[in-house]
Amino acid sequence: MTTAASSTARPSAEPGVRWSAGEMTVRDARIFGPGGESLALAFLCRVLALSEVRAVVVDRAGGAAAIVHDDPSPEQFSSRVAAALRGAVAPLSPGDLPRPAADEGRATPWSVHRYGAMLTRFEVVCDTPGRLRLRRPVARADRVRIETAVAGLAGVDDARWSRWTDSLVITYDPALVDVPTLLRGAEAAVAASRLPASVPAPVPVRFGMANAILGVAAAGEVLTALTPVSAVLIVGTSVKTVKEAVGDLRQGRLGLPMLYSTIAVVTLTTGQYLTGAIMGWMIRYWKGRTQDDLHRGRLRLAGELQPRLPTACLVAENGAEVRVAVARLRPGDRVVVAAGEVVPADGRVISGGGLVDERGLAWGGGVLSRLPGDRVQAGSTLLTDLVRVAVERAGKATRAAAVGRAIEVATRPNMSTGTAHLTPRAERFAGRTVGPSLAIAGVGLLVGDAGTAIAILRPDYASGPSVADTLEALRDVAVGLHHGVLVRDPSALMRLPSAGLIAVDDHPSLRRHGLDLVMIQTPLPESESVLRYAAAAARHLGDDRAEALADACRARSITMLRLDAESVSESVVVRHRRRHVRLFGLPPNADAAAPLGLEIDGRFVATLRFRRSRRPAAAGAIARLRARTSVPFVLLSDHPARETAQLAATLGIEQHLGGLSVDDRARFLHDCQARGLRPVWVGAAGAAPRLAPACHVAIAHADDDLDLDLDTSPAAVLLLVPGLGPLADLWDIAGGHAERLRSAERSVLVPNLLCVAGAFTLGLSSLATVCVSNLGTYGVYSRSAATLRALRHAGRPLANPMARVHLASPAGGVPHVAAPA
Repeated sequence: MTTAASSTARPSAEPGVRWSAGEMTVRDARIFGPGGESLALAFLCRVLALSEVRAVVVDRAGGAAAIVHDDPSPEQFSSRVAAALRGAVAPLSPGDLPRPAADEGRATPWSVHRYGAMLTRFEVVCDTPGRLRLRRPVARADRVRIETAVAGLAGVDDARWSRWTDSLVITYDPALVDVPTLLRGAEAAVAASRLPASVPAPVPVRFGMANAILGVAAAGEVLTALTPVSAVLIVGTSVKTVKEAVGDLRQGRLGLPMLYSTIAVVTLTTGQYLTGAIMGWMIRYWKGRTQDDLHRGRLRLAGELQPRLPTACLVAENGAEVRVAVARLRPGDRVVVAAGEVVPADGRVISGGGLVDERGLAWGGGVLSRLPGDRVQAGSTLLTDLVRVAVERAGKATRAAAVGRAIEVATRPNMSTGTAHLTPRAERFAGRTVGPSLAIAGVGLLVGDAGTAIAILRPDYASGPSVADTLEALRDVAVGLHHGVLVRDPSALMRLPSAGLIAVDDHPSLRRHGLDLVMIQTPLPESESVLRYAAAAARHLGDDRAEALADACRARSITMLRLDAESVSESVVVRHRRRHVRLFGLPPNADAAAPLGLEIDGRFVATLRFRRSRRPAAAGAIARLRARTSVPFVLLSDHPARETAQLAATLGIEQHLGGLSVDDRARFLHDCQARGLRPVWVGAAGAAPRLAPACHVAIAHADDDLDLDLDTSPAAVLLLVPGLGPLADLWDIAGGHAERLRSAERSVLVPNLLCVAGAFTLGLSSLATVCVSNLGTYGVYSRSAATLRALRHAGRPLANPMARVHLASPAGGVPHVAAPA
């Protein structure tokens, strides 16, 4: 290698070296060809040590390497390369060099690029504040996983792989993240894309036949000889649809197959093959676009649920602590988790203690104190001190992995098996338009011609509702998860708003007492602003004090602030406009009622004191739910009637039935269904198999001991956090879900009806109808996709959960002006 490169002082005379503007190509199959990986690595370490080298592109198949540089003098640069290869310039360490995977770069060139002081496999094509464009050869099957991982980085607004420029376009906030961090995140995303996918990739929508029909139809507009080919293609692709239409007619119903069959017949009659081809292609396009967005969203949810950890600290039998792969952990193992580390498995704390941040879990409530005997979950982060954990569930058996599998099933595309391949709700909606469309088209044929009839039949009533149904279901499943609710059947969100009775089954969580805010000690004349800021910071706590402060705000009609935490450790720091708010006093022990202190802009302003409430925490949850719905409640219990009546009065439930067995409760719910009350049942998961079939919607408590994989109960919703707290949020989610789907249907119906009216009054052509109809579908898609992308910024975990702000505790005496809560 040294001999070949040392003669580069006269590159034009050396057959192994070729020059062009700003580029030097070295050809040597022994170094750059297959089998020469170690020599190529040594070459790169020496050449890339030169600061003027911008990139090196290695072509294994051609046995050559192209060195891109910014030295204006070829002779001078040639001498510098020769000196570097001789060792006159200190080479880079092989560990500092990004290298291809074992199966990468064999058929296509691979490259290493310099960005400032950083070496990366990505070429930075465009770098402007807030926008970064990167290029690197990546398999198409991995692109969705890569862009989803990059989009999940802190400070990133969006990341998309552009099909036109074949590059990854990242939009970001320069105040939160810099370009080197984005490059490292992109490199990590590429490496992770080669691991087995946690979410199976969907079967790609194939456009082969649709493209062929569209191409032949377009060519047929110029070459009339191709018109018979278009007719043959239309007939061939309509055979299955006609068979389905005949089957529907035999059962006495008109469905979409009948509409599509009629459209095919009228298309053959009028010869409008191009319009039909465009409409068919657009239907497939919307299906493929929705499928891609659904896959991105599911990948993002999987990433939030199952953080990938390389190793864990295992306590061996002899007491030694060794680093092992997380995949090797088994129930019964003991692991050590230090401050700043992620808990690798579900288990119980056996020694030590500290603050655990569960916000990394999609359903995590916040920061909790964990002591011996307490349970910790895989995916949470230890903020302080050190704990030893006895592993109970590891790997795919953890709660996070089980929730991920449940989400994957819940958001799996639910398509009909017929020709339409729509969601059942979209097919029902579009099916209701078939009869009127056929009747109006018949009128159009009588008063106009076949062109009027086909213009009336062309509008697409199905794609828009199907897009909305699919994306909105994913969005609301994700929102529910962030509120501690696992929606296993998204159709339950449509049924909840129509409930006529809420039957609350007796459960131990109904008797758990929360906290009340009893005093705000502050020197300030007004305590409302203090309470508002304290509640905003306490939102990142996972104990009862956060709910007590929120209840106090509600009681005073104080608008809650939703502020992201700048840091969390022994204190929570949030920023509101120019104000820095610090809440401290997170308990190092099990006293969840410990007081909290509040600082604003470094000045101590308040002490907040709590005590155990006389009412159960569930009473507040029921009161919040009552504020959202007028549906009556009933308490069902197997305890004696007197005890049940006392609990119902404490919870604020007006009706109660005690001394009921499971069979008695099932009969009661069946009777309610028979009377049209549509009961929603909330109870223990163990009773769900008997009671859920008698309910309009079944909601079950997913206690820590519940195995989600073995739980085959028909409960449509699981509460992942103790108590009834998430119910009010669930009702809000369900109401918004139903309203957005109805809005999507209206957004599709209005432009399509205008097309029908235009065909009668303005002679609107079928091509214009196709354009207007797809504009309506685009409006539905853009709104649904925007709400789905907005989740990326809602409830995002702290970028650096170990970023700490250590402020001195207030010194000296603190003036206390007591304000009763």
